[in-house]
Parts: sequence; structure tokens; C-alpha cells
Amino acid sequence: MSIRLLAVLTTLAFLGLSGSAAAHPCPNPGDGHKHCLTEPPETDGPAQYTAVLTSDAFEFAPSKLEGLTANSRGTALSGDFAIGMAQVEPVDIYLVDQEAPVESSYIFNYHCETLVDPGPAGFSVMAGNWSINYIEQKKGPGHVYIEMRNLEVIDPYSGETVNADFDFDLHGDVSNIEQNPFPPDDVSVFHLTHYKLWAGVGGRGGFVCNSDGRPELDPEIRLTITRKSVGSATGEHN
Repeated sequence: MSIRLLAVLTTLAFLGLSGSAAAHPCPNPGDGHKHCLTEPPETDGPAQYTAVLTSDAFEFAPSKLEGLTANSRGTALSGDFAIGMAQVEPVDIYLVDQEAPVESSYIFNYHCETLVDPGPAGFSVMAGNWSINYIEQKKGPGHVYIEMRNLEVIDPYSGETVNADFDFDLHGDVSNIEQNPFPPDDVSVFHLTHYKLWAGVGGRGGFVCNSDGRPELDPEIRLTITRKSVGSATGEHN
């Protein structure tokens, strides 16, 4: 592990996972703020879930998202803790309608080079600003995505938080929802193959930088969700 990556993950643990960061909290997610979730996931029912994200290009903190609960419609999972993510290797970026990668790069620097120095930037997301979601599509496969708002993006060299309002989503189509239901009765595996990034600075209108749609990334991120009974859920976030 490089010194830069170690610094990023250490800062993630301090800013995000300790709960000490206050990244534009969204106490009223329905208030129309563009960086807030449109609707807070409601907890309903006894089932709890564990989500694990794995990738050759990213590291996640915690490595397991324990004790997640579903909203009443079963379309969103969330937890009452912060999460963090750091890019440890470049990824091949396929822009929209491109059959070949335009570059093998770090995502935040590629799209927002005026804000983030080159290198493996990481970020944290406070509780209430992230959720794992599923939507049905009338035509084509269903869709799973991780929605993350008000990121505290950490510069890979200085370790300081970048002064910008970042939002970041990870997306994946679900070709067989019967085989991998959401939320699962047992275990479901989803493949997150695209992302969306946008940012603004200083309250300006519009965006300072964005991904211009949903570029494809390679390698993908694998999302494994497991249903657990309340009695077997540990509540630990390793």
C-alpha cells in the first residue's frame, strides 16, 4: 500500500467513519436541495442486510456494511453510519457511446482536474447522505445504484478536504431480477459498471465539473447483498 493511499484511508477514517465530519447535512431530504436524497429510506420490517463492495481498483470503509434496513417499498437499503471509498488503481474510462477507453485514469482527477490533484483520491459520505437503491424499468433490465451526496473528497497528496459540493453514484443494470432479487431473500450479486459524478463550488449555479452522463468503468465494482435475521446481525462495521 502506497503512502498516499494510507494517508487517504487514514483521513477517511478520521473524517467520515468517526462521525466527526459535517458534510452539508440533509435533515429534511425532501426540501428540494439538489444534493440531498429525494426521499429518506424508511425502515420497516425485521429483516436486516449486509452489503459488501469489492473491486480491484477501489477500497471501501467499512469493508462490510452491516445492519442495513429496507424502506417500506423494498426499493432502498441504508444504514445509520458513514461510509468511505478510495481509488487505489486507475480504471479504464469509457465515455458515453465510446467503444474503447479514452484513458486509464483516476475518476475524480479525470473529470475535475481543476479541483483534485492527480492520484487516488478518496472520500467519505455521512449517514443519511447515501443509500443503495433499485428501480424497475418498463423497457429493459432493472437498475441498481448507490446514491451518494455531499462527499468529503480528500486530496491524494495534501490529505485535505477539497472545497466543493461533490455527488457520486455507482450504477449497474440487473438482467435477471428473479435470480438476484432486491432486496434478496438470501444473497444477491449485482455488478456496478457505470458511474456519475458532478460538483459545484461556492454556491454557484450549475456544475463546475461533471461526468457528462454515465461513463463505463473497468474493472467493475461487485455489490453482494445478504439478508440476515435481526438476531444474527452483529451491527459491527469493519
